[in-house]
Amino acid sequence: MGATVLHLAMASAGGRPPEVAIMHAARVAGYAPGGLLDAWNVPLLAEYGIRPEDFTSRIWDKSQLDGKVFSIALDSHPFILLYNTEVAGKAGILGSNGQLADISSPSQFLEVARELQRVTGKHGLSYGYLGDGAQMWRMFYTFYKQHGADMVLEPGKPAQVDRDVAIDCLEFIASMLDDGIATKSGDGGTAIAEFASRGSGMLFTGVWELPTMKAAGVPLDATTIPTLFGTPAAFADSHSFVLPHQVNADDGKRRDVYKFVASMLKGSLDWAEAGHIPAYQPVVQSKEYRGLVPQSHYAHAADIINYDPEAWFTGSGPTSRSTSPKTFVL
Repeated sequence: MGATVLHLAMASAGGRPPEVAIMHAARVAGYAPGGLLDAWNVPLLAEYGIRPEDFTSRIWDKSQLDGKVFSIALDSHPFILLYNTEVAGKAGILGSNGQLADISSPSQFLEVARELQRVTGKHGLSYGYLGDGAQMWRMFYTFYKQHGADMVLEPGKPAQVDRDVAIDCLEFIASMLDDGIATKSGDGGTAIAEFASRGSGMLFTGVWELPTMKAAGVPLDATTIPTLFGTPAAFADSHSFVLPHQVNADDGKRRDVYKFVASMLKGSLDWAEAGHIPAYQPVVQSKEYRGLVPQSHYAHAADIINYDPEAWFTGSGPTSRSTSPKTFVL
């Protein structure tokens, strides 16, 4: 999506932007201040049945910048944990409800992964990161925020990062990559293939891989990343609708955009089938969504999501992630 956002910026600056566009929510802070986006009219949204209270607080808060609403989220797509229910059952790690039993510490997670490895005979966990800074960042930032730590990236100033927490996160991730729990040499593709072929019992991945695993026939369920460091948290971003700046906005076309966006939000159950969590809560609270498994089992991730720290280069898609904490694990 990085190239798409670049094209959007060029179109806006050139005076020929589209009426509406999709942008990752975490990238809006790098574009709205430059005048490339117009703010949404909240009362007009309400006319089409879209209200602030229809979103979780974290998602709605992320839509705002300097008191104005610059994005309307279609979804959230967090980093989650998929697990093979057959392997997990044989390993004895399922609760009475048939779902993964609570895991609340790093040592407990490692032991669960070892139990899964004993069943598969290969690995307990699949996690691909080589050559994929974004995947490494998702894992690192999830655990970093589970420590309750903040990260501030203010232009012209040193990054404010809790060094001790960062080291703790990286050491734990490295401890998983011991060629027993998980391979040291896995990239995104090999991790997906390994889990799909029953070579492991768990997979750290984004919700977008759910259709892949269903198509592969994996007996699976899913959950939020276990809270190993005290604070429930998961990395996420959102596909969000934005209004590219119009020099002379056409009121009729603008109303058409609001109507279109409202219809997309209200019809986002179809999008949920691909794994993404609808941002529009009336859909999440519907009987139809509650019947989606495993999607409904991780829907509460929307309450604990953490977007990238704000900076011009953060958000899903930028190539700057190729130099993320992956380097330190290697």
